[in-house]
Amino acid sequence: MPFAIVVMRRVIGMSDAQVLVATVASFVGGLLALYAAGRLADRVGSAPVFRWSGLGLAALSLGFCFLEEPGEGSVALAAALFCGVAALAAAFGVADTNVLFTLAPAANPAPVLTAATSAAALSFAAAPHVAGAALEAALARGVDELLAYRVLFVVAAAAFAVSWIPLRGFGDGHEATAAAPLSD
Repeated sequence: MPFAIVVMRRVIGMSDAQVLVATVASFVGGLLALYAAGRLADRVGSAPVFRWSGLGLAALSLGFCFLEEPGEGSVALAAALFCGVAALAAAFGVADTNVLFTLAPAANPAPVLTAATSAAALSFAAAPHVAGAALEAALARGVDELLAYRVLFVVAAAAFAVSWIPLRGFGDGHEATAAAPLSD
């Protein structure tokens, strides 16, 4: 959520220290989620993890619309949002990795893994450019800056809310439980 940092610093007026405190929480969220998401994907399959991560990311994206002022409440809210976004993005990534290793042939996984990584990287690179161009166009037309960013967060929420739909057929849990039993 790079645009959330812009809102926090430039639009709302948070200090550098407040932005740092809020964004450091993303590292905590990502680290905390990796093991739990892996266990969950092994137990229930990747499809449910995709679904709940996508829907959770949608809800958290909407949460960025509630940032309004540089006070302690906004810093706490931003920290919680960054932590949650990182946790759910990590969970989505774990489920994705689960699916990729299922699809990739054991003898030569490189072509599948390379193609999947390249496709994901292209969309991750394109989305901020499209969003940035839309924001610039809106701001050039005189749209209120905070409103323009809130619309961006709503659009991101909509994208997250449907992101799991093309992935719902991958790893429904039946083969995950049989193929990868949990063990400590």
